[in-house]
Amino acid sequence: MNTIKGEEATIEAMFKTMGGWTTQFEVNGTPVGGHINILTKDPRLIYHLQMVGGAEGKRILELGPLEGAHTKMMIDAGAKEVIAVEGNPDCFLRCLIVKEAFQLTNAKFLFGDFNLYVQNYTGEKFDFISAAGVLYHQKNPAQLIHNMAEITDCVIVWAQVASNTQPSNIESVVRAGGYIYRGKLNNYLGTRATSDVYCGGLNDDAFWMYPEDMRKCFRDAGFINIDEQGMGTTVHGDCLIFVASK
Repeated sequence: MNTIKGEEATIEAMFKTMGGWTTQFEVNGTPVGGHINILTKDPRLIYHLQMVGGAEGKRILELGPLEGAHTKMMIDAGAKEVIAVEGNPDCFLRCLIVKEAFQLTNAKFLFGDFNLYVQNYTGEKFDFISAAGVLYHQKNPAQLIHNMAEITDCVIVWAQVASNTQPSNIESVVRAGGYIYRGKLNNYLGTRATSDVYCGGLNDDAFWMYPEDMRKCFRDAGFINIDEQGMGTTVHGDCLIFVASK
């Protein structure tokens, strides 16, 4: 059994049980976890919640919660329940630490591939799904989008998209719902297996959709309203932030 000798049983100590943190949380005025503190007050999620009328009293499905920062924001905003599905085992364990540290009793963290969770879900429809930071990590994001349409009428999205500034030049297509969508292939070049701070998808390869194809895919799936903040840019290229609803 691993023990921490001479360490008082505090919330701060819980964050020291694992390395590789990305998100910086605050406990009693002290930073804990990683070095990126914007995730706990992410303006992208603030925009999303404003667009969907807030989280108060809502059942939310969160795809890829990373370390639970957005989960905490939605619970703090009054969500009735957040079911968060995480496929990275280290990120999942960090989510459990965050749940206990901040007593997120309305959050339920599940371990596994959220593609399969969405595909096989048969319960009550969710008020909205958070698909922020995950679509561009999938081998077939179009199929995930079409599957989400079966279990919700609203999806919040932040995603990198294919563009001329994207490093990959490998053009390709994916198929879903009888439609074809264009984009580019990306490869993580082994970082998924070698980095203790890796927080991408479950596969070495991923498909980045062109922005117009991503918008079309949501409309093809039945999300006829695309309320978009506009194109943005990161060090990895162009990105989209929007809310898709029926």
